[in-house]
Amino acid sequence: MSAESEAFGLRVLSIIHSSAFGGPHNQAVALASALPGLDLTVVLPAEKGDGAARLRSAGVEVVEMDLRRPRASLRNQGLFDLARNYPGQVKDLATLIDEKRIDVVEVHGLLNVDGAIAARLRGCGVVWQLIDTRPPVALRWAMMPFVIALSDVIMTTGVSLAAQYPGARLRPGRQISFVPPVIARRATGTGRSETRLRLGVEADETLVVAVGNLNPQKGFDRLIEALGWPSGTVGLPQRPALRIRGAVQAGHADYATVLSRHAAAKGFGERAVGHLEAGLDIADLLGAADVFALSSTGRSEGIPTVVLEAMTHGLAVVATEVGAIKEVISDGQSGFLVAPGDTAALRQCLAALLADPARRLAVGRIAAQEAATVSSPERFASVVVESWRLAMTLAARRARRHKPGGGAPR
Repeated sequence: MSAESEAFGLRVLSIIHSSAFGGPHNQAVALASALPGLDLTVVLPAEKGDGAARLRSAGVEVVEMDLRRPRASLRNQGLFDLARNYPGQVKDLATLIDEKRIDVVEVHGLLNVDGAIAARLRGCGVVWQLIDTRPPVALRWAMMPFVIALSDVIMTTGVSLAAQYPGARLRPGRQISFVPPVIARRATGTGRSETRLRLGVEADETLVVAVGNLNPQKGFDRLIEALGWPSGTVGLPQRPALRIRGAVQAGHADYATVLSRHAAAKGFGERAVGHLEAGLDIADLLGAADVFALSSTGRSEGIPTVVLEAMTHGLAVVATEVGAIKEVISDGQSGFLVAPGDTAALRQCLAALLADPARRLAVGRIAAQEAATVSSPERFASVVVESWRLAMTLAARRARRHKPGGGAPR
């Protein structure tokens, strides 16, 4: 039976605590593509960001509400405000679950318990996705008992990510790993040469591209340092052009400003860091690049979708070995992995690729083949529908256990 037929009639609520488009938003777009009849609603915070517009343009229903979230650090925490509003937030989510007659609720990230509590209050299945390694280890130990108690299914981006969350694999058959889906992005029609012109990159320059929300976990400052060797340095190729593109997340506006100034001071120009140019898409940006770089810090990623997108476009990728990224990049074959924080190794690897066009092309061909195998939206949809069905089965079993003689929830 196909994933589409398995999903028929399911009503799913995905709660995403970020207004900036990222991995969970990309999942929703992929599901809308692979499962056109799916009744999916996404809840987002009512704050500035590109997530809502991009989801709606893909045909995904979006509900924006006052959605506060705890943070992994005390910076910008607002604990009193969070505690005061959290009960009402849970109530609002429970009301939405009733209005939409939801069967399964997806929550994303370790700290976002509000959706899981609301779902359990309404008898829904709960699928809890652990999507990155950003939370400190101590916080993982503190929060995982709640995740285990409130969830029916735990999903992780990659097998190795589950090992980094204590207890995630305690219940065999209820932990499911997945690879983020890659959606075939349609370029705007702008060719490589014109895109590079619009990016301010000369035709004969090599171009290194990095993409991600502009926050410290992405390690863009280290990438700037790694590539910022003086022109004419012995043993290194001509310094490349650099374009870092991403959205500014709430709470990180200062970081984005400092990053832009850092890149300009290193000689990469004022256009090195910023939003993607109007009229261009990620597909255009990747099509104009020679190398893709991921410089994320040790506590940051799961499997970044943009890495798989770059591989799909036939780009050689140099990435820090974070999260479960080693599950999609074969080091030395479909890309290159370096230790997070090792700026010297990052520089050495990037310089070697920039000096060897034939090597870049060979690695890119292998990367495209491997990415196509593991990251199709259809494959992702099949895994996710399996998790939804399992969560519903377990929720029904839970309802029968607590209400003898009662039927399954909605």
